[in-house]
Amino acid sequence: MKRVTRILLGLICVFGDTAVLPRVSLWGIAPAMLFAFAAALTLADSKQTGLIFAALGGLMIDLICNTTIGLTPALYLLALLGLAALNKRRALKPLLAFGAVSALYFTVQAIFAGGAALLGQVRPYGRELLLTGLPSSLLTGAVTVFFLAAAGKKATNDR
Repeated sequence: MKRVTRILLGLICVFGDTAVLPRVSLWGIAPAMLFAFAAALTLADSKQTGLIFAALGGLMIDLICNTTIGLTPALYLLALLGLAALNKRRALKPLLAFGAVSALYFTVQAIFAGGAALLGQVRPYGRELLLTGLPSSLLTGAVTVFFLAAAGKKATNDR
């Protein structure tokens, strides 16, 4: 039952990231639900579980949104490996988990914006990154802490 619930939550997060949140976001500010869910799984359950959900969910996002296939899961995997490395030595408290997830997701968004700028897309990515990327990253960190609290578990080391 636990596995089925996680799969359903993962699918809801992918659906939310691709279909719902882009249409209801305020000024383009919306949390990355899949990244937050995978980060919570990485912190609360195991590194492998979070990485599997990040890879498969990121691939689904790339396929649904018609973006470069493999870029989203690759960046999500790298960010979550960094999160798992931070969590390896000691359990991250909710405030530290919030900060770590927010910083890592902001880095993912900065890489996306840098790649788009290198490909010649003319937009003010620096300003856009600060005005929408930073609040979105903070919301993603908050959603991760919410997922951790909803699971009823504290962020613990890998088992």
